[in-house]
Amino acid sequence: MPREMVETVTGPIAASELGFTLSHEHVIVGFPGVKQTYPELMDWEGIESGGIEMLSEARAEGLGTIMDATPFELGRDVEMLRRVSEGSGVNIVASTGTYVDIPRLIWFTHPDRMAAVYVREITEGIEGTGIKAGMIKVADNNYELSDAEVMVLRAASRASNETGIPITTHTQPLNKVGEPQWRIFAEEGVDPARVCIGHSSDATDFEYLANLAREGVFLGMDELPGHQLNEPWRDKAAMVMRLLDAGFERNLMLSHDWSVKRHPDDSWGASEEKHRQVNPDGYAFVGRRFLPYLREMAVGEEAITLMTVDNPRRFLTGE
Repeated sequence: MPREMVETVTGPIAASELGFTLSHEHVIVGFPGVKQTYPELMDWEGIESGGIEMLSEARAEGLGTIMDATPFELGRDVEMLRRVSEGSGVNIVASTGTYVDIPRLIWFTHPDRMAAVYVREITEGIEGTGIKAGMIKVADNNYELSDAEVMVLRAASRASNETGIPITTHTQPLNKVGEPQWRIFAEEGVDPARVCIGHSSDATDFEYLANLAREGVFLGMDELPGHQLNEPWRDKAAMVMRLLDAGFERNLMLSHDWSVKRHPDDSWGASEEKHRQVNPDGYAFVGRRFLPYLREMAVGEEAITLMTVDNPRRFLTGE
């Protein structure tokens, strides 16, 4: 049964209130325990105020909701997310799940036991805050999955089947990682409409994406414009248009995979200034640059609404 309400960091909201939704974002990118153990490595006040500022700017241009794909291993801070949501007016959906840096402690955990952890964060809340996860995030970079990675995918599948909460993934698309991810989800009986194969916008093989879409999963066209200077985002738009022309308009969601700040300082040339140079529009790039370009290329408003409003709502609710 479709879910009428969606969990956000400020509490459940009606699915009709989601509005224009970005399917794969971050406010903070860190590592587990950083705030408690090495707090001086991150500008916590700056990240929070920057999140409010950047999301407020995007909200003024139509943004309603972001799905924050930040599980524990990426430094998740749901109380910060709640303050950022309240300060910006943008709904934020938080994630349970596991990133690519699977903690050694859980390498040999049984999938059912790991699924129970995810279910607890979905049904009871995260870290005693009462803030509940609205989606599950899992991640893989290589086509050949390790035993631990398979365990996490099976655990996510079982948690999704039990709760109805959808799964979004991190992939390395040039390695076609979405294929083994979907194979595990399918073995576990996950409804393909509850799965989004992430970072598909970086794929260059149309048939790889088309085959996944034919299975019924969502494709996260969510590395826009990208994380390096002068990434060819118009090539990514061309792939979106090709998928639309092939009839996959109900399988696509758009996003940036952005964050307020990606590194703790400017060592190794990874400065905040460079981060802003890569994408000076932040969370507003899709609405401000990408969609106008699609319109110039004769993509209609119905398809745009599907990718930015209807498909994210269907993904989150099972509609």
